[in-house]
Order: sequence, then structure tokens, then C-alpha cells
Amino acid sequence: MKSGRRAALVGLILLVVVWVGAGAVPALAADDADSSLSAGLELIADVVRYIRAHHVSEVTLDELIEGAIEGMLSVLGDDYSAYMTPSEYEEFNIDIQGSYSGIGVVITQRGEYIVVVSPFEGSPGQEAGLQPGDRIVSVNGRDIVGMTVEQAARLIRGPAGTTVRLGIERDGTTFEVEIVRREIVLHTVEGRMLEDGIGYIKVALFDQRTASEFGQKLSELKEKGLKGLILDLRDNPGGLLSASVEVAGYLVPPGPVVRVEDRATGRQVFRSDTPALGVPLVVLVNGGTASGAEIVAGAVRDHGVGILVGTRTFGKGSVQSIIDLENGGGLKITTARYLTPAGTALDGRGLEPDVVVEPLPPREEEAEFPAFQFKRELRRGLIGLDVLDLQQRLRALGYDPGPIDGIFGPLTERALRRYQQDRSLQPTGALDEATAATLGRAPDGETEPPSGDRQLDEALAILRDQIR
Repeated sequence: MKSGRRAALVGLILLVVVWVGAGAVPALAADDADSSLSAGLELIADVVRYIRAHHVSEVTLDELIEGAIEGMLSVLGDDYSAYMTPSEYEEFNIDIQGSYSGIGVVITQRGEYIVVVSPFEGSPGQEAGLQPGDRIVSVNGRDIVGMTVEQAARLIRGPAGTTVRLGIERDGTTFEVEIVRREIVLHTVEGRMLEDGIGYIKVALFDQRTASEFGQKLSELKEKGLKGLILDLRDNPGGLLSASVEVAGYLVPPGPVVRVEDRATGRQVFRSDTPALGVPLVVLVNGGTASGAEIVAGAVRDHGVGILVGTRTFGKGSVQSIIDLENGGGLKITTARYLTPAGTALDGRGLEPDVVVEPLPPREEEAEFPAFQFKRELRRGLIGLDVLDLQQRLRALGYDPGPIDGIFGPLTERALRRYQQDRSLQPTGALDEATAATLGRAPDGETEPPSGDRQLDEALAILRDQIR
């Protein structure tokens, strides 16, 4: 029998997870075991004997036992609780200090469906165009609706260089994509200085190394004169609860980071005991921001030390315990739920950003325009088809001018000013002849904005205003 306590983030599965050995599971009280439990087990044994002796189809004892376990778990109505056979459990135990071979996406279960939480940066899944919220309905032609995450993951993974064909359901449309598997190495933190003392750190997930890597990167940026920070948690599927708490500790003042509620201990509060970041902070979030990443974002919001920008987060607010079983299998059950410091439950709801910024649709990013026909200087308060043309071009280039209505309002002025700043033009917020000359989309893409990322652009604009 295995025992002890360990924690891990597993490659393709979204979890805030605690690992417990079978020896750590609380024993049932003697009177329970001697009465209700004993009678219930005898009833199950009677049913098993009857089925094996009389059912028209032959079925093995192992199949009946696994079916009984799965039936018990289905009563919970919990997508995150599951039984893993010994072979499935072996697949589940991926050592994240190394690498694995697959397509590099995080998946979870929503009802009967396997759903993409997020693809890893630069992974085959991302390159194939998989998006948060995509339903994976088949693997190599095999229907996987109704499968567990572990069962689906076993089919999706495979040797590097081989191809897997996924059936994807998105917005009511089903299509197939072929993806070549390769070795996936998980890098958790990257960062750099963007401009004028504004630093950028992206955390891809939370594992044993993340907190130390984050602290090191933050120290590097401070040495370079950090005046404001963008923390990018987009498409971060979460991971270790402890790592999330440690990273939040670099950002929020001493106090609660997350509240975890379970049946055994009631409510446990995980706290930060370190000083707050001390500079303006913007956190980027989206539908792939989940679990431990939502813990960090929620702590930032509740402590009032930063602004959330992007779209609503995934909404994964539960903790799973992984229990080693004597047969070599494993039991994954939800044992706790977490809340933000202010007591907000996230499960199934997520966090609504302070500033909602939808990503630019790819087709608009690829739009091309002829040279802009400059007839007059455009400035706030003017109305016309030339204003409409300006707004369309700004939107296609990744700058949000507000409604495309031909009215030059404050949002159009702000978007144009950002465009001018990125082109090293005089940032007047008015369209002069020099600015108009840059608005034609050259075929080679030379006029593409530096980021092409509306959410990042919004974060930069917020921080520029705060550190002036």
C-alpha cells in the first residue's frame, strides 16, 4: 500500500490538486463499518453474483467492480471525480520535471464532453488552431463523448512524430484537425521589459518551479527600473495550489490569498506574509485562465492592487485529491472548494474582468486596405464616411476605436493616439496627413502593430496613464 502526501500538476488535466496516499484516508467509524456499510457491501456482492451467474452476456468480475465504482462516482454529479484503472493511473502520473509526447493542450470535463481549457504556448495544439472551449468529440474517428479526461488523454497522447486526428465542435460546427505529436517541454515563466519601465511576465501554469522562477524574473525587472507590471495569465490552466499562493504573495499585501473549504476542517485560509508589489499592476485573463490562475487573479482583485483586463475566466474553483488504491489504480475526488479572499466562489462562473477587451478576430487582423484617401484632418467630434474608414482600419490593426459608427469619439481618439505612439508619430489623437499615409496595409505586413494584441495594448495604455 502506498502512503505519504505529494502534489503535482498533470500534463493534460486541469487541477488544483492534493495527492494523498491510501494510508492517509480517514478510516470509517467502527459502528458505520459494522452496520450500514457492511449491509451495503453485501447487497453489492449479491448483485455481482447474480449478474455473473444469470445475465445473458458474459461479464468479468473486474468489469463489474469498475462499473460499480463508476456508478458511485456518477451519483456525486461531479465532473472532476473519477476512478482510474492501474494502466490509466500510470498514464496519469506524468513527471512534469521532464516532458511528455502529445499535442500540448490542457483538457477538462464538462458534462459528457471533453473540453479544451487552453493550449500551451508554441504547442502543436496551438499551432493547429485549438481554442479554449473547443469540444473534442472524437479521436482518430473514435467517439469520445462520455469518456473521462484520463481516457481521452490516453488516446490523444502518443509517440512524437505520429499524427492524431481530432473531431472538434465549436460554435455548433464540427470539423476535424490533424495534429503531429511532439515532445512537450513545459516552461512556466517568461518575461521582459516592454517600454518605459513597464514589465511583462507570462505564467503558463503553476508547478513546483513556478514561484522561484517568477521571483527571479520579477527581481530582474526591478533591477531594470520596473514602474508597472503586466501579468499575463491568459490560457493558464492552473496547477499547484501552493505555487499559486506563493506567486500571489509577490503581488498582494499580507493577508488572505485564497480560502479553501472542505468537510473535514471547514475553512482554511492561505495567506501572504510578504509586502505587496508596490507598482501599478494589470492582470490579463481570458476563458483559458483557470483554477490556480483564477486564485491569483481573484487575490489581486480583492486586495485592490491591480486591474483585470480581458474576458471572463474559465470558472474552476474546486480541489481534487488523488488517492492511491491497493490495486495500483487511483481515485480522483473533489475534496474542497476554494473562494477568493472576499469569499467569491468561482466554480462554474469565473471572474468578470474590470475592463472587458475581446481579442481581435483573426480575419480582421489579416484584412488589407488600399491607401487611405486623406481629404481633411480628422479629430474628435467629427462625423463622416472617412471617420468610418479610419475606425475600420484601426480595428483591423488591433486598436479598439469603439463602435464602428463614423463618429469620432473619445475611444477612437484614444485608439488613434496609441497607434501613433506605436508608429513613433506625434501622438495627437487626430488624423493628420502624416498619420494617414501609414494607414494602408502593405502586403508584406510592414504596417502591422508591434503586438497585434488588443488586450495587451489595453494593459499598456492603462499602465502608461498610471505611471505618468
